[in-house]
Amino acid sequence: IQTARNGIAVLANTPHTIEDIVQYVGVQRQKAILVPHLAQLEHGNDPRSAYEKGDYFIWTTNAGEHKNQLRTLQALTRYYEVNGGSLDCHVTGVESSIFDPNNKEGETDSKAHIKAAREYILERPNLAARLIFHGDLPHAEYI
Repeated sequence: IQTARNGIAVLANTPHTIEDIVQYVGVQRQKAILVPHLAQLEHGNDPRSAYEKGDYFIWTTNAGEHKNQLRTLQALTRYYEVNGGSLDCHVTGVESSIFDPNNKEGETDSKAHIKAAREYILERPNLAARLIFHGDLPHAEYI
């Protein structure tokens, strides 16, 4: 939660999630931005920033089919291959490591959306190289 509060912006892909960000997390409404699965964001120079910035962004998801991971992976492919994206993607969230093709646990999962996402990543080594799977992180490590 503190990471979201300290961020330049918080991106969400549904109006309901925007409301959660504002109401529950306490992020100022003007920092909560409604976006499709792929967006470019201009970063301002905020001298008040007291946190370290890296060459990555965080994709927080879970294993639920409603998160439409395949569509996000397609958007990430476009970000890297068409738009020349340079930031690595750190994937976090409950059971999100099941999408990591190197995670043997995911090989036996029978859910079609999980198989499709894993196959998509396996077929695109350039995309796979930019994805860093962390799974469900403890709060202290996440922030």
